[in-house]
Amino acid sequence: MSLKPDAEEFRQEVGWLSTQPWLAAGERKSWPRFLYHYTDVRNAASILDAGQLLSRAFVEREHLLAVSSGSQEILEQTASRVQDCVRLYFRPRTPTQWHSEGIWPSSHLRNSKYPTAHCPVPVFFLFDSAAVLSLCGTEFSDGNLGSGGSSRYRSASEFRSLPWKKIYHSGRFDPNQRDIVRKRCAEVIVPRRLSLEYLKLIVCRSEAEKETLFSLMPSRLVRKYRLRVTSTQKVDLFYRRRTYVRRVDKKSDWVTFWFSPDTQTRGPYELIVSLSTGDGSPRIHAESGFMVPKNGRWGLRFAPSLSSYSLCLTLDGHLAYAGTFEPI
Repeated sequence: MSLKPDAEEFRQEVGWLSTQPWLAAGERKSWPRFLYHYTDVRNAASILDAGQLLSRAFVEREHLLAVSSGSQEILEQTASRVQDCVRLYFRPRTPTQWHSEGIWPSSHLRNSKYPTAHCPVPVFFLFDSAAVLSLCGTEFSDGNLGSGGSSRYRSASEFRSLPWKKIYHSGRFDPNQRDIVRKRCAEVIVPRRLSLEYLKLIVCRSEAEKETLFSLMPSRLVRKYRLRVTSTQKVDLFYRRRTYVRRVDKKSDWVTFWFSPDTQTRGPYELIVSLSTGDGSPRIHAESGFMVPKNGRWGLRFAPSLSSYSLCLTLDGHLAYAGTFEPI
C-alpha cells in the first residue's frame, strides 16, 4: 500500500507524543508507539490464519465472525463507511472495552447497559502506529466514530492537534468534562483490510488464555507467531473485572483451573468441561449454578489416568479455556 506524502512526519509526531512529560511517566509512555485492536480469542485465531485484519462489514457478509463483541445498539448508529473499515484505537482500556471485556453470567448480561457487547476472552493486536497512520487511505478521529460529534482527519499536522490529554486520560475525571469518555475512544480506520506485516505484538490476558489461542491455531501459525505472543502484565491492557482463567495445571489424572479470584462476576454459570483422548467419546463434566470460588481454585480428578488429552472449558457456552496435556 502506498504512503501519504507526510509519512515521515507521522513518525516524528509519534516520537514527539511519546516524550510528552504528562504521558512519559508510568505505563502510558508506551501507548503512542502502537495502535490497538482487541477481539475474542476465536476471532484472533482466524485473523492470524487470514494474515490480515478485515473490516466488520466484510467478515459479517462472509460469515467469518465467530464471536461478535460489539454493541448492536452502537453499531446501528455507526455509518456503513466506517463499518467497511478496519477499526483500531489509539489506546487500550477504552470505555467500550470496559463494557465488553470478560465473561458475564447470562443473567447479568441480559440486564447490562449493552447486552450484546461481550468479548469473553479478549486478545490484543498491537500495530506499529507510525506505519499504519502513514498509509494512504488511513484516517483517524478525535472520538468514538460510533457516536455523533467526532471528526475525521488524515494529515500529520492534524494528528499533532488532537486532544491527546483527553484521549490518553486515565482514572477519574471532572463530571463537567464528560466528553473525555468519547475522546478515550478515538479511532484509526483503514479501508477494508490491514496487513499483519504491521503487527508488532499479540497480548493475551493470562497464560491460560495464551494456551487457548495457540490451541486454536495450526502448528505452522504457532511457529510463526510464538515469539510475538505474550501474556505480560508489565503494561496491562486489560481491566480484569470479570471472570477469566489465569492458569491451568494438568496431570494424567487431574486438572486444576485457577480463575481470577477478584472477579466481580462469580456466577452463576453453566460450566462444561470436555476432555478428549482422540480415541473415543469425550468425557463431559457439566455443572449448573457454578460459582467461582473465592480463592479462584477449582479442579477435577478422573480415572483411569490418561497419557494425553485435549481439554476445553466453557462458561454459559463461551469458550474460557482450551489446551492439551502431553507427557514430558
